[in-house]
Amino acid sequence: MMRLGKTMKKTATNLILENKDYSFSINLKELRITSLFNKQTNDEYIKFAFPMPIFFIKGLLDKELIQCNPLYSSHTHDSIYVKFDGYEVYADIHFVCDQSDQLKITIAVENCDKHFRVTEIVGPNLYGLQLGKDYKKNIFIYPHHAGEKTVNPVDRYKKEDYQNFWRAKTSLTNYNTYHRQINYCGLASMTFMYLYDQANGLYFGSHDLNFPVTGVVAEVGSQENFVGLSYVKYHDLVKQEIYESGEYVISVNTKDWHYAKELYRNYLAPHLKFHNYPDYLDDQWGLNQCYNFKRQGNIIQNTFKNIPTMYEEGKKHGLNHMFIASWNRGGFDTDYPEYYPDMDLGSAMDFVRGLEYVREHGGIPTLYINARIFELGSDYAPTVGEKMAMKDVTGNNYIETYGIKSFTISCPSDQEWANRLLDTAEFLIKGYGTTGIYLDQLASAEPFPCYQKEHSHRHIGEFNRGYLEVLAKLHDKIKKYGEDKFILTENIGDIYSSYTFGNLTWNGPKYDEYFNIIKYIFPEFIQINMVNPKNVTDFSSSETKEFIDQMERAIVLGSILWFAPTRIKFDPTNEVIRYAYQALNFRSKLQPLIKHATYKDDIYFVNLNPKLRGSVFEDENGYLIIIGNQHGMKEKVTIQVTGKLIEAKNFQLEDISQSVNITTNGVVIQLTSNLAYIYISKQR
Repeated sequence: MMRLGKTMKKTATNLILENKDYSFSINLKELRITSLFNKQTNDEYIKFAFPMPIFFIKGLLDKELIQCNPLYSSHTHDSIYVKFDGYEVYADIHFVCDQSDQLKITIAVENCDKHFRVTEIVGPNLYGLQLGKDYKKNIFIYPHHAGEKTVNPVDRYKKEDYQNFWRAKTSLTNYNTYHRQINYCGLASMTFMYLYDQANGLYFGSHDLNFPVTGVVAEVGSQENFVGLSYVKYHDLVKQEIYESGEYVISVNTKDWHYAKELYRNYLAPHLKFHNYPDYLDDQWGLNQCYNFKRQGNIIQNTFKNIPTMYEEGKKHGLNHMFIASWNRGGFDTDYPEYYPDMDLGSAMDFVRGLEYVREHGGIPTLYINARIFELGSDYAPTVGEKMAMKDVTGNNYIETYGIKSFTISCPSDQEWANRLLDTAEFLIKGYGTTGIYLDQLASAEPFPCYQKEHSHRHIGEFNRGYLEVLAKLHDKIKKYGEDKFILTENIGDIYSSYTFGNLTWNGPKYDEYFNIIKYIFPEFIQINMVNPKNVTDFSSSETKEFIDQMERAIVLGSILWFAPTRIKFDPTNEVIRYAYQALNFRSKLQPLIKHATYKDDIYFVNLNPKLRGSVFEDENGYLIIIGNQHGMKEKVTIQVTGKLIEAKNFQLEDISQSVNITTNGVVIQLTSNLAYIYISKQR
């Protein structure tokens, strides 16, 4: 096999690429990015020299994972040819610098070494970043679940809460950075990051239509105040194999994070399906979540004979979608994937009759299964479970613990688990009569590379493509049983949403969660937000504040409300519970206005007070404005929209008059309520 690259050499210290918007420089001796200069603002983004090569690889030699750094070989005006230190592995790094604000980078890696197995391609590595003069004013967008927006990530990522962040923590490295990595597609919902301040913007995306397991890496200096950004592609190469990456895109601009919509959506949207679910679901605004059947420890809260009563409790408050979890053998987070009705809760026919009642009384039943894990305590774990289990680079099972139970992770890119999952999900519809299927963890928990040699996949990083194929097949299978059938997932992965109605998005508010990000980039994807108060009898001030905050956020975003009326019974004497049901009613009134409108985030608001939340939905007839005002501020809010505005209708959480003044270029609202919406018609 011919080696990659050019034989041409040039005597130079740096490779420089530039246009009217930026200049980009690589030190050829160190193969390190040394300059990323914004010509529009005269700001050098790389303010700290950090010894990190533009790319490096990792691989296996006699079962030991080894890092290999690149050695310069030659270059042209738009490419660098390298050999990786110690092994017969070569790469072409290619650059495209045109007249746009985007620099595009690709890498092709060729393995010519008969002993060394490449497993990871790491880069491009953008390190030493600080935008502007004050690092504390930098804002960072990170695709953890539905999105995070972090002000001053340098200081924030060093805090104890981030070092203890389940699944998405930062950890101190031996090269003095706090390192954070989440893998796509699931824990990371998208493959871009965005750093900006008041004057400068930096988009850094991986645009790869092969959708490999991809690590999305953010680091901050422990001693110097910089940010580092990188990607890890998990793909293995043995001798005489070549890997060709998708494009890595760096945009140097003057815009805030909303600009990412143009860059990332334009890359991915042509390859997605939108509104690929039954039309009747467009009227859904909330669901009755029932996790209260059987929990770990054999705690029984309800039986199958209670299903009709539990359904009616939700229906009283307008919730005809009944989501049932903890119904399976052993209950919630137990005995997965043994998905048949738990005998302590009743017979299989008790279960079937309960679902029949829901359907016959105008309801939508959805059943929970976990699409990812296999309990070690299951009788089938040593045989079936072990056969399906993913292996890490050391050859051991990945193990995760939930509650008091431990689980292996089943491999979606192996036909054994993929077929089993498809059959299980199909049987939920055919055997039990459910309408919806909820696949827990599928788009939430971390994807991993799989080193199980006996599995049917060829490469280690096919996790995402495995689930993508499962979802596509399942979407078609369930339609045999009626056009009303649909799929839900926990959290969101952009490519998976082509086949789902909704995504149960969560993160944790103290960790800078910002669901606006994926909502703005892909407004077609339906978000379902958890809004249950954790404590339903004795609310502390912090619990009350958190609950109201989450409810307000969900409503302003136009999310479906994930609520438990069977656990949180209406009580007019309880201030928090009374608010919860007021908010449910408020959200129900929004749906006819939301369902055909497009989410525009807060881009139309003028100097919105940071203590307020606001969003605008736009349709062909006008604008829906939703404002959250949990602090009860008496404040005027200005929204600038286009077109001739002719009429305003408004509704508030409380029965309080809301002043709305239509002006020549928008609308001014005098806030008096905690939640308010205004619909402004425009002349067509």
